[in-house]
Amino acid sequence: MTALNATAKAAIKDAGFTLAEWARMHSSPDGKWYGDQCGCPDNRCANGFHHVGTDDCGCLPVLLDQAVTWRQAVRDPNTVWLSAPYGLYNWVTVSADAALVTVSATAGGPDAENAVVRIEPREGWSAEIAERDGQIEIRFAREAVETAPAAPGEKE
Repeated sequence: MTALNATAKAAIKDAGFTLAEWARMHSSPDGKWYGDQCGCPDNRCANGFHHVGTDDCGCLPVLLDQAVTWRQAVRDPNTVWLSAPYGLYNWVTVSADAALVTVSATAGGPDAENAVVRIEPREGWSAEIAERDGQIEIRFAREAVETAPAAPGEKE
């Protein structure tokens, strides 16, 4: 296991992530870093595989930009939990007013052949599923709330 260097630690912290969060984002359920010292999850990155030095990683800024963009895209009312051990972009749960959605690009493992999307309308919502132009479209609508008729002499 290689420890992150000072440049990588500073960049990760400046982006608003803890070092354990960064490790978990890149398939480390225990929060320990198993990537390279430069901050890239590929443990061969520095010193020749992706770049020559230890402080000139081109992977880290790109990965940080993606992680920051992802974090901003899923702010409340939508929330995302990172489900170990598959990492940031492979398995997420998104909740919104209308539905609870679980998305798995790996469908149970890194080598799975199928992706899975599970969508459960929340109580008080209904879902309509249609296929249009080769895309699956799901529309959520609040279910009508039945109200009792006003009693004689009461205002409606």
